[in-house]
Amino acid sequence: MNSHAHAKRGGNRMYTYTFFDRSGNRIELVLEESGKGLPSEAPTDVLVVPQLGRGLVFTRHRTRGIELPGGKIHPGEPPLLAAAREAYEEAGISFRTLRSIGAYRIRAPKGTLLHVKLVFWGEVDALLPFPATSDGLGALVYPEPPSPPLPVPPFSPYLGDDLYAHILAYGRKKGWLLP
Repeated sequence: MNSHAHAKRGGNRMYTYTFFDRSGNRIELVLEESGKGLPSEAPTDVLVVPQLGRGLVFTRHRTRGIELPGGKIHPGEPPLLAAAREAYEEAGISFRTLRSIGAYRIRAPKGTLLHVKLVFWGEVDALLPFPATSDGLGALVYPEPPSPPLPVPPFSPYLGDDLYAHILAYGRKKGWLLP
């Protein structure tokens, strides 16, 4: 993992990380649940980490490979609903609980802001049939979360940087996953 910094805020730990993705874009990740450290810019996308028991549920994207569910927030759609919708559309996931755990900015090499993505962690209630119009090919359950770094392929290039590793470590720090 690349550079990281820790700051304490009101009893909650806020974890901030800066690193570069495989395309040379700068990723600025903040993980904390109070919402105080989130970017001020309006979010454009969501990323969802679905937990099933001790493991995680991924989706198989038609062209990119294995990845976590996520996608665009529709105009006027609350981000929490976007997270639930994307997880259902891509992998048939229904949640018992779903919460925001942070966000990240993606900046082009020259600094232009490309996306602001909110990160959600959810406890899976059920795996249901999903729409055939989806880019996803269904759920892929890992009884134990795969250890980073994740090989590209079969995993999506979107999981080929430090993002997944930091989110997984956060879930372990919070006690949601076993170390």
